[in-house]
Amino acid sequence: DPCNYSASQVVANANAAWSDLDCDSDGNPNGTDPNGGMAKAEDDSMIAPLGEATTYDILENDDFLDNTDSNNEGTTTLIQTGGSAGGTIALDPTDGNISYTPIQSEVGTTVTVDYEVCNTDPNPDVCATATVNIEVPMCTDLSPVITAVPSTLEGVSTVNIKIEISELGGVDSDGSITVTIPVDARWTFTYDSALTELGLFTELDNANWTYEGNDGLLHSFVTNESITANTSSSFAIEAQYDPENTEGETSLSTTVMIGSGNGCIFNNNFDSEAIIYFD
Repeated sequence: DPCNYSASQVVANANAAWSDLDCDSDGNPNGTDPNGGMAKAEDDSMIAPLGEATTYDILENDDFLDNTDSNNEGTTTLIQTGGSAGGTIALDPTDGNISYTPIQSEVGTTVTVDYEVCNTDPNPDVCATATVNIEVPMCTDLSPVITAVPSTLEGVSTVNIKIEISELGGVDSDGSITVTIPVDARWTFTYDSALTELGLFTELDNANWTYEGNDGLLHSFVTNESITANTSSSFAIEAQYDPENTEGETSLSTTVMIGSGNGCIFNNNFDSEAIIYFD
């Protein structure tokens, strides 16, 4: 039996006939199999950023070969058997890749995918298991807070409005940031880029923000300045509100547009302030 050999034998000295055999029946011939006596799969580590699918060759460090490899003497299968990952997982035995798209709650954590790889030509199948450790890195998280002073109005009133954008993900923003406020004919204002304070609001960054006008639906404010990790940038406007001889309650809201500053977390990019008004 040419597959009955001892650990003391020098595999590098084996003849061509032995190298062409597949002693552990994993489909990988002895000559290219790093573990010719037993089919093995090794754990893997990869990085998968939020917002995209990342692929990684998990068979590269295993004894099994993908189904495109000309040396593969069997038929390789890949299935998920467990793990903590909650995103979208695809395993492809054709090229030996895993594709993973993380979910938002996994940002800043490491999740796992357990898999089994088999050669299904023998009976029974020859299989091994391993784990893919997937790091989902932190990413830019821009979140706004809008504040109006005063928030209770009587008749035509002047209101100081501050919008503060905070970076909460621990990663500097990258690229332009667009912040919007819905258009409402009852609100009017003129943007002053020279403001450094307004009423109770101090240390404003108005000079870093540009008012881009409105499209009939949204007022847009843009900055090309990066917001450093775990800091904030703010601007303020002095606005007038005309209740038009009515009374009631309305809201003043703001949104950080998706994709601003290369951000990738969007469940906290909106904020609103309640305004109570009287005739």
